[in-house]
Amino acid sequence: MRRIARIALPLVSLLMLGIAAVLIAQNVHDLPSRRAAGAPVAARQAAAAPLAAQPADASASRAEPTSAGSPGDAFPASASVDKDVVAVQNGTFDPAMLATDTVIPATGISMAAKATHPYFLQEVRASGGLAYGITRNEGIFVSTNGGATWEERSNGLPLRVIYPFTDDPIATLTSVGVDPSNPERVAVTTNSGIYLSEDAGLSWTPVPVHPPIKPSAYFTSVALSPSNTAAMAVGTSFSGIFVTDDAGKSWKGDAYDLAFLYQGAGFYEEVAGLAYSPTQTGVLYMGVGFGGGVYRSTNDGKGWTSVDFPGVKNREIIRNLSVRSDASPQGALPQGAAAQAASTQGTWSLRLETDRQNWSYSPARGTWNADGLAPLPPPPSPEKQARMAAAADHAGIYLSPRDASGETLDHWIAFLKQNGLNTIVVDVKDDFGRLTYNSRLPFAWKIGAVHPFFNIEDLIKKAHANGIYVVGRMVIFKDEELYKYDHNRYAIWDPQRNAPWGHFVKVEDSATGKTSWVQKEFWVDPFSQAVWRYNVSIAEELQSLGIDEIQFDYIRFPSAVTSTNAYYRFRLKGMNKGDALESFLVMARKALRIPISVDLFGYNSWYPIAGWVGQNIDMYSNYADVICPMFYPSLFPLDFLPQLPYLKRANYLYKFGTWRAEKIVDGRALIRPFVQSFLLLPSELAMDTPEYSEYLREQLAGAQESHASGFTLWNFGNNYYMVTFPLKAYVPVRP
Repeated sequence: MRRIARIALPLVSLLMLGIAAVLIAQNVHDLPSRRAAGAPVAARQAAAAPLAAQPADASASRAEPTSAGSPGDAFPASASVDKDVVAVQNGTFDPAMLATDTVIPATGISMAAKATHPYFLQEVRASGGLAYGITRNEGIFVSTNGGATWEERSNGLPLRVIYPFTDDPIATLTSVGVDPSNPERVAVTTNSGIYLSEDAGLSWTPVPVHPPIKPSAYFTSVALSPSNTAAMAVGTSFSGIFVTDDAGKSWKGDAYDLAFLYQGAGFYEEVAGLAYSPTQTGVLYMGVGFGGGVYRSTNDGKGWTSVDFPGVKNREIIRNLSVRSDASPQGALPQGAAAQAASTQGTWSLRLETDRQNWSYSPARGTWNADGLAPLPPPPSPEKQARMAAAADHAGIYLSPRDASGETLDHWIAFLKQNGLNTIVVDVKDDFGRLTYNSRLPFAWKIGAVHPFFNIEDLIKKAHANGIYVVGRMVIFKDEELYKYDHNRYAIWDPQRNAPWGHFVKVEDSATGKTSWVQKEFWVDPFSQAVWRYNVSIAEELQSLGIDEIQFDYIRFPSAVTSTNAYYRFRLKGMNKGDALESFLVMARKALRIPISVDLFGYNSWYPIAGWVGQNIDMYSNYADVICPMFYPSLFPLDFLPQLPYLKRANYLYKFGTWRAEKIVDGRALIRPFVQSFLLLPSELAMDTPEYSEYLREQLAGAQESHASGFTLWNFGNNYYMVTFPLKAYVPVRP
């Protein structure tokens, strides 16, 4: 009991315990298709009926209500985040006075051929001079002359509906695949959708996606069969391979034996590339993500053999697989009789793109050739580079706001100096929505959210005097104070109860034995622009007061929500979860000059994931300067990487988790993980001092081995009893 009494269980740990093993299926709605040039566009926001008349369909559109269950009028679309922030600071701000109706103007697609093109995430050279390149935010580009010129061909692909709603950017494309026998047949994927073109990208149609493909699946590769136009295979970031023989009417998830990729707890290693042999039916090549190599199946997936890829030695990250000709001009594949002879004459090869270079593999000869260095991704903007430099290589502790003043603050400053640490992460808006500092924001006072535990100016002044970097942690969408404001105006709604949504747990009275349901979590609607602006106004105030970095936590949807028990009253037509979170980040990035960091679950940093609670490390890194994964070993199911001894598993999770996250963000953000400085599981609680000291040491060593840009020790109660050795050796040296 003495051990248990000294343990501070972090709230985030309590939330994640028991749910980390299974990704909760969430409803993924289709995004609107990209409009042709000059097409008229209606307002995204339709007139709203009373709540009781609204269907429990989260895709429905309505204006932000003036009270729970009562729709309000749309406000002028001229309101801007800058004006709202000024209004917050001068006391005239009210979230109800925000633009909620935004008309998206018609936008055209430039089909003019250009010699230059954006940076391609993947590029495929097909026959007849056709080539395809996909981008992160600008759709797909097509060349008809072997890459001499390019034009965008994204008409019919899905859109992102994001703030400020003045444009309709294409959804991020995650893979591209071309039919080896017909270069005009091309497929692309987003993280949750598959799209097919029969005319070299001039038009696109969606391919049905349904079980056994789960809504949480994240597509990472696609291949079109050269022998059956209705057949294709798609690879995912953690769910394996799915195949269809009837153009998506039905899917098989067990067609390929991928036991050798299984990592435990229902998760597989990423399938980063797929390509069918153009000459041998039933032969499929697979590139495994994160340095996993290349494999070939010759019996429709019943077994796999390794193709000895030289890049495995350097853990090269496979981006894509495709087929090309070795003999025909501009990569054209042989046709007719020549195609029949190709398998014996070696006239085609497998093209492999990695993060370092391009490769070609001749199946006939069994040889690999390096085909030149891979193009480098564009560097971040000068402004982002400056922010990343300011945020780099910081190591420190989470500091409770109750300990952020007086003698306790002096104690922790001494602790930091003793261990060579240089950073504190302090709650400025906590898990209950309370502003823990002496905020002067009128609206925060109006809703009763200001509960000052410390003076922010005094904290920053003392920290800076001691060479300490101050990070303000803000819990965003889990916010009890804003949830209760004005009859739950901004709460997620429960259509089954016709009441604010909440996470309830059953509690038993020990004296009477009676049970009751108690609400434990209070979430505001992540689709609400008013909620975004309120949080941005807090961050702006902190920036004006001299804080070094803003850290967003709970920038996600609640994990306990299902598609039937939650209704998002502020969701604009066509928006999905990722759009809501991206919109908030767009607004925040526009308003803030200082570094932004975001906290993510460990799984969401180990794999590309988007559909569960909306956390998407790839998207976050477009706006954030620092990604802070929580690779807490106790919150990964024990059957994830079960072959490793527990302490060595902790090292592995931080070493390869940090490395994997760095590869996903691809230079767009720093990786600064949280380190588990608490004991939670029964096996951990049984550890004696030497063992839990080694447990902490293994985590720190793992992060250090992958050159993490610092770390943050997390213990919600500030009881850092696991620190029994000097930490300075694990702290990066700042320039």
